[in-house]
Amino acid sequence: MSKKHYIQLSINERIVIENRLNNNESIRNIAKSLNRSPSTISREIRRNSIKNKNKVSRINDSKLNHIDGRKYRGTNFVNKIRDSRERYKDRLNRFNKNNRESRYSSNKAVRIKQARDSNTVRVKPLLQRDEYILIDKYIENKLEKRWSPEQIALRLKLEIENLNNTPDKDISNVLVKTLKLHPDITSLINLGSYDDMDITKPLHTVSYSTIYRHIKKRRPELAKHLRRYNKRYKRNTLVFNNTNRDEHSIHNRPKIVERLERLGDLEGDTIVGLDKKDRLLTHIDRVSKKISISLVKSFNGYSIYKQTIKDLSKVFKLKTLTITYDNGVEFIKWKDLKQTLNTQIFFADPYKSCQRGRIENANGLIRDYLPKKTDFKKLKNKDILKIQDSLNNRPRKSLNGLTPNEFEALHLRWKCGNKFSFLLFCFIIT
Repeated sequence: MSKKHYIQLSINERIVIENRLNNNESIRNIAKSLNRSPSTISREIRRNSIKNKNKVSRINDSKLNHIDGRKYRGTNFVNKIRDSRERYKDRLNRFNKNNRESRYSSNKAVRIKQARDSNTVRVKPLLQRDEYILIDKYIENKLEKRWSPEQIALRLKLEIENLNNTPDKDISNVLVKTLKLHPDITSLINLGSYDDMDITKPLHTVSYSTIYRHIKKRRPELAKHLRRYNKRYKRNTLVFNNTNRDEHSIHNRPKIVERLERLGDLEGDTIVGLDKKDRLLTHIDRVSKKISISLVKSFNGYSIYKQTIKDLSKVFKLKTLTITYDNGVEFIKWKDLKQTLNTQIFFADPYKSCQRGRIENANGLIRDYLPKKTDFKKLKNKDILKIQDSLNNRPRKSLNGLTPNEFEALHLRWKCGNKFSFLLFCFIIT
């Protein structure tokens, strides 16, 4: 019935509406004949009809019209009933002919619409208004720094609120005074874009959807700065080694692993280089966030197995209790690894990276140092160790500002019986 993309009614359609209303057809029948929604026809009649000067909206019906005249045969009361019914029919016909026909006219409907359109004020897009020129410059500056529109909107809200809450009413003076606090905004003033602006109201923030819409419709040249521009999700076709892995599904993993109450529960993965045969083997502790990184060139199942044993014994000082992997073929030697380390190994569901969120996040942090299409053959072990030390000595919000190395050391002191370390450890994990 209704069209996917709405098109305004034409003059021919309005003529059809007028003629069918004169024939006392219902709105639904008119809509069906025009392949329109009934609400469209109803809205057209309501908005573009001629108002009745006499304000006659109905014809009152007399009680005499509902009396059964057969009970009064042979009396004058029968003539009164007949006259009342005739008068009602005459009034109803005049109402349908004069009032209903005159309340909608195709020609007058067009004129009413044109008059309404001429009085409509076209609102200028938000980021094209004079008072938003500085905000537009700010957005462009941040997009060039590879900020996402959501990050820009979040940061802009904090800075604008700080500016609007200052006691000085002169915004230009406020911006100049906050040169040290907000160098990104005031640097736009130095470009000369603010001097010609006449702003009498405080600056207002914009949402990230407004920024996306502004880029798509009016500033397409800025789209190249979006991180996901013209990048579509590609599902890789992987060959899974499903030999007895169903018995070691992540759904069978002990519940204490999900509660994050102990160290020694790891997640593992690999990062692909320019040559897909070269991999970075990564492991992370679910609680301490400590990461191990090692380079495996021309990998196979056996080399991954041997390197895993080296990494876990060298980096992680506590016994490995569980390891959770994906279903990649690089972990084909998982049975030997389980027997050697005397640990439990589990596998996430295919295409469910959210079940191993910590190692996926760690791989993203490593990608900051080694972007995609990096040739791992040119890397040296000292380069890998430098990245590993940098991440293991970075403060983490989930650890209340401690680094993974500090958190692990604190846990070891607690194991040795230090009461203060025990209390601090309990405070952090809760």
